Amino acid sequence: MTMPQQILLEWRKTTVLCSVFCIILAACFVCVSSGRSGGSRVASLDCNVRWFLQHEAKKLGCRTQTIGLNACFGRCDTYQVPILEPPYKTSNHDMCSYGAMEYKSVELDDCDVGVNRTYVYVNALSCRCRQCSTYDTHCLGVH
Repeated sequence: MTMPQQILLEWRKTTVLCSVFCIILAACFVCVSSGRSGGSRVASLDCNVRWFLQHEAKKLGCRTQTIGLNACFGRCDTYQVPILEPPYKTSNHDMCSYGAMEYKSVELDDCDVGVNRTYVYVNALSCRCRQCSTYDTHCLGVH
């Protein structure tokens, strides 16, 4: 085999290996970005329901207990554009919040005698981007 033929053969091997590596890398990216990675976390940055295991259930007469629940996590598109006349801006500050929710309850473990141990909380069924509503959210002055 001549030297140019050996170089061509090595180049083909390298090209094939690089192609296989790129295909595997692309498959991994698709797997992670579609949420099929096998983990419990949502890989997307969009507004989604996610299991939250650090909610502190607090009730008078009971010791604080950590419970798990479904909550809304993620990002929503926001913008603020300046204008030269009052109100001097136009803006949209959507937040990731409940699309649908249910009320659930749990019996707390460590309560004083005579205290109702039932703790009621909100559990997310679906989430969506929406304007903050003081009806069901603490909006921190953003409406």
